[in-house]
Amino acid sequence: MTDDTAPNRHKRPTVRSNTLHVRLEPQLCDAVIDAASHRGMSSSEWARQALRTCAMLEGTLKVDTPSRDAGTLYDRVDGRQRWALIQGDAIVGLHYHAEKPTSEREGDVWVPVVHRDSEPFDLATHWRLPPRYTLIDVYGTHDRVIVTFPVVLKSVEEA
Repeated sequence: MTDDTAPNRHKRPTVRSNTLHVRLEPQLCDAVIDAASHRGMSSSEWARQALRTCAMLEGTLKVDTPSRDAGTLYDRVDGRQRWALIQGDAIVGLHYHAEKPTSEREGDVWVPVVHRDSEPFDLATHWRLPPRYTLIDVYGTHDRVIVTFPVVLKSVEEA
């Protein structure tokens, strides 16, 4: 047999389905059932999670995890941007608007709000504490409000 005519056992099937039939030796089948039972899930769900994890580690399954940073979560909600109403040097209101609001009173200024984490945030290992609000002036003009969420580690029991 030449290389062109040799059977390829690892050739990808052309028919796609959402069902994959796998044969396991009895010991491995028992191990899967025991592991699933220990986690309180069905053996099918345990096997799906195990296969998903292996495919991600192999690099054959790309999973886009939505960003959980403060800016992505809070800068825009439902297509509306967050704006701060400034009176004098005080932040008097924070609101979401589709476009920049107009000032109703003399001296009122609307500035965009930018949300940040104090350090990179990982949902599994961090908490966000209540935010700190900072009004930023550029050359004597109110420019924006930065909302900073302090990020702290969860305790071992909570992580």
